[in-house]
Amino acid sequence: MAKTACSKASNIEFLCCGGFTETGNSKYDVVFISNLYHFFNGDARQKLRATILKRLKPEGLLFLSTLSPKDPQEYGKGIPVPNEHNSFIDKVYLHFCTRNELGGMFNFLEIKELYEHEYYEPHSTGEVHHHISWILIGESAGIS
Repeated sequence: MAKTACSKASNIEFLCCGGFTETGNSKYDVVFISNLYHFFNGDARQKLRATILKRLKPEGLLFLSTLSPKDPQEYGKGIPVPNEHNSFIDKVYLHFCTRNELGGMFNFLEIKELYEHEYYEPHSTGEVHHHISWILIGESAGIS
């Protein structure tokens, strides 16, 4: 969708990769992580943080969305994960981030925006899920 939307811009390159994919020494202007972070356990979140820190260009932007503990659809479902506050396992592992946790995890960025976003997600079955997610936009320091 992004490639289609920007098809007339010749100076934009899109790369879709896993959060831990090694791409040599490449650095990026923008890292976009949507509805993925909450599936990562604590170790994986730390590994992703290190990858972002290493790969984001000076003055680069991180866009991240992840579930909030206020999420009425998923929060508290399943079995609490020992030693991982706000984490549960039902069919899958889910971690729900707080404002303080996100601020601490991404303290190497200047946080431009950090807010909760409420939305309704229609599914092909006709069912609609009600979610509340954090939206974080952060900029890396202007030094390499």
